[in-house]
Formats: sequence, C-alpha cells, structure tokens
Amino acid sequence: MKVLRYDTKTGTVEKIFDQSVGPDLGIQQRTFYVAAEDKVYLGGMNDESGTISVFNLASGELEEVASVEGQGWIMLFPDYFVTCCRNYYKVKADPDCPMDIGVWDYEGNALFSGEVPLDIVFNVDKKIAHSSVGYAMPIWDGDGFIIPYCVELDVNTEDYESVMTELQILVRYEVVDGELREKLILVNHWPS
Repeated sequence: MKVLRYDTKTGTVEKIFDQSVGPDLGIQQRTFYVAAEDKVYLGGMNDESGTISVFNLASGELEEVASVEGQGWIMLFPDYFVTCCRNYYKVKADPDCPMDIGVWDYEGNALFSGEVPLDIVFNVDKKIAHSSVGYAMPIWDGDGFIIPYCVELDVNTEDYESVMTELQILVRYEVVDGELREKLILVNHWPS
C-alpha cells in the first residue's frame, strides 16, 4: 500500500508510506482517515482471531493506536471508529439474528459494543425476507453514523420491471450515554 502526500502550494508529492500490508496485520478491506497532518489512521476487517486494529501511519511507520475485539467491517471517523457485522452463518441458522455493532474511540475504549436487533429494518415492510438483509459500510454523520441496508422482498414475480422487489433503507445511529439510538431516515423502493 502506498500513501502519498500532495502539497497544494508547491505541487510536490511526498511518499509517506510504501509497504505491503495484509492478513498478518489484520488489515484487509482497508479504510483510512486523515485526522490531522500527523494522524493518518488505517484500519481493516478483523484478523482470524477476531481482533480489529487501527494504526497511525503518518510518521511513515505503522504504529498501533487501538486494538479491539470486533467483527466485520470498520469505518474510521473523526472521533471514533465503527465496526459492524451480520455473520452469514448466524443468518443462515436464524434469519432474525441481530447485527453486531461496535463504536470505539481511538484509545480502544468501547462507547458502545453489542448486538443490535434489526427490527427497525424488518418493520418497514412485512414482505422483507429477513435472511436477505445486507448492508454497506457506515457513513459518518456528525455525532452519529448511517448504515445503508439493502433488502429483498419475498415476492414471486416474473415482472421485475414493475413489481417492487427490493428496498434500500438508511438507518442513523448515535451513541448517547452508552446506548445506541437508531432512527429510520430513508426507505427507497426498487424499482420505484
């Protein structure tokens, strides 16, 4: 992975990091966040042991700043990072299984970590196939974050052009006093 710094005043490029990073560091499906000149955070999906690490690479070397027990995706935001997972094998066994979400500060302290039921998603439409609920990477939203969900409806049709078969759902989450609050903010029907 290469990280370059571009100086907008001089037009010069400086290489600040050029190293292979991979499964041995638990950095797969990488994400990064530039917090300041000397704080360039790098994180990725968990390693085989279930540990997710966040590194600062601004000094040209990987320096671990936080390591947490978590699952799945990670997104780095200004004051915290979010981990989330809906385990495929758990879903096969129980289509109503919850989402695992963690919200952590950059010292590795859990602001929230636990299972989050998906009732807010399931209750949008009685035809939602619970085992079909997928999600994309969290999106930063000031004091909270948004998780985009994509769900299939349990409909039997050959006419996919005019019969609604999928929903895109946006749910906003925010940690307040150690609790994760959720709010449905958008439902998009497809095809619309």
